[in-house]
Amino acid sequence: MSIVIGIKTRSDVYLGSDSCIVNRDGNATVAYRVFPMEKCRSCVMGCVGSVEKINALKTDTLQLVPSYWEVVDYKYISATMCPSIRKLMDSIGMLKKRDDGVSDMGSSLLVGNGYGIFIIDRYFNVLQVDDFCAVGDGAQYALESLYETVGMNPKIRIKKAIAAAAKAVRIEYPISVIHSKGRGKIALIPEREFK
Repeated sequence: MSIVIGIKTRSDVYLGSDSCIVNRDGNATVAYRVFPMEKCRSCVMGCVGSVEKINALKTDTLQLVPSYWEVVDYKYISATMCPSIRKLMDSIGMLKKRDDGVSDMGSSLLVGNGYGIFIIDRYFNVLQVDDFCAVGDGAQYALESLYETVGMNPKIRIKKAIAAAAKAVRIEYPISVIHSKGRGKIALIPEREFK
């Protein structure tokens, strides 16, 4: 299962998620669902999809880089970023077409920066959120926790929201937290802190 949580503060965005455990040839590795968009001025992204989607999004961030004068806001994400992500998902075989012709990438994304949190749903619809959100399995439990913890430290809120989701769905540890002003550093919260 997977969950990504976003919290907007006055000038920063925090994203937190469970991990993605990949077991290939008997070797387990951990992939983090939240990551910096390296060349995209203080943007962070979270993906509730497969490790293949996560890796493609991480390695293809150069395709999503705005020009220096462009603002990464709702308009940019809808008009420029979503078509780039759709093209990327199609190129790696992760885009399906429904019978009615609608493209479906099968998972949701969060993009965060100083302008807000942007939910990109599986059909490439974009919603801007100004306070907090959660996508993925257990999102309704996480949202309940986020409503109850308004005003608390964002990392504590993420921890509590994931703990709430873990009561209903399986969560993979460690929990990763990143924020848009954190210069790409990912903080890890181990499972023992949830006991």
